[in-house]
Amino acid sequence: MKRQKQWWLLLVLVLALALAACGGGNDEVNSGNADTAVETNTAVADPTDAPEPTDEPEPTAVPEPTAEPEPTDEPEPTAEPEPTEAEAPAEDERIDLSAILSNLEPGAEGEGGGIASFNSYVYLLTLTFTGTDDAGAEVTQAVDMTFTYSQDPPAASMQMMMEGIEGAEEFGQIAIAQIEDSVYMVIPGLGCIPGTTQDMDLLGGDNPMSDAFSPEQMLAELDAGEARRVLPDETIDGIEVEHYVFDETMIDDPEAEVEQAEGHLYVAKDGGYPVRMEFEVVGNLDGFGADGGQAYGTLNFAYSLSSINEPVDVTIPAECENVSTDIDLPLMDDAYELTSFAGFVSYKSDAAFADVMAFYENALAEAGWVKDEAASFELSGTASLAYTRDGESLTLMISENEDDGATDVLLMTAEE
Repeated sequence: MKRQKQWWLLLVLVLALALAACGGGNDEVNSGNADTAVETNTAVADPTDAPEPTDEPEPTAVPEPTAEPEPTDEPEPTAEPEPTEAEAPAEDERIDLSAILSNLEPGAEGEGGGIASFNSYVYLLTLTFTGTDDAGAEVTQAVDMTFTYSQDPPAASMQMMMEGIEGAEEFGQIAIAQIEDSVYMVIPGLGCIPGTTQDMDLLGGDNPMSDAFSPEQMLAELDAGEARRVLPDETIDGIEVEHYVFDETMIDDPEAEVEQAEGHLYVAKDGGYPVRMEFEVVGNLDGFGADGGQAYGTLNFAYSLSSINEPVDVTIPAECENVSTDIDLPLMDDAYELTSFAGFVSYKSDAAFADVMAFYENALAEAGWVKDEAASFELSGTASLAYTRDGESLTLMISENEDDGATDVLLMTAEE
């Protein structure tokens, strides 16, 4: 029972504290309960003893109201950060592809000087086409080319692998090297064909084989005139580039039978030259069918530039190490449009037909060549002359060119 009273007393105290904390609902009831609790724990006073009056407590001072705090200044709103280049929306900025691609060739005079400002570089170019021609025959063509260029020392080289290219089936691959003014070409089955820069000048951009597969030529075939810029800009091999894209909607030729096209062009921000380009085109494309006709299929093209102003290696092909590029035949002093390789020389002269004839009559005799009168003939403005010397034969052909007024000269030598 005693334990039960203790629990009840504890409960009353808890409730009293709870009511005090909550402010209570009736002050008199709360006061009475408190007096009762106190009386049960004090002794009974003698009724004859009158209690002495206690001193009334002094009134406590009313606290002065504290001053209200002054309102603080509202903070100014912070400015929203400007979007970074990566966050900025891509504007519809476009470029003219032909202006950019004109910067590809050595000596180019396009915007920013092109790659002509570099002392050296290497570019790789690949092209593949798979499809069917107008007759339904399968067509597979591929070109893989590496071009190396050095301005100082002056040297250049090109290696080209070809598959399925009409007119090049017998060759398969071609290697050309130029050291200063000497040019060496190696063609399977023909061996080394030496020449000079009058025949072909790789350092001056004179390269008809690479021109046929250049990025500029490929895009010219597609008539792709514009490309749209994509942000953010990128970096390729340490070069900051702008990224441009084009598709079939940017092909200018209304007669082009292109179903789908996707291209990417990466242009150096400093210099404006193409660093990388790749595209894929699906449709009826000219030049890939029989006899240069159309073929339906997929064309993939890729170009990349590297080794800018770095040391590059250009060497004479092994097949040409002991071959001289000197022409051991007399030529007119004003010879131009000169083409030469082993046993073959052709050129033009502005001298009159009779003067060229007289020049060779004397020059060949002085060089030890003996004229074969029976095998030689001369007609109006045309001559074919035969000579021999020490087991060699020489055929000299001289003719007037009615189109340009020049005199054409052709010399061919062979072992007897």
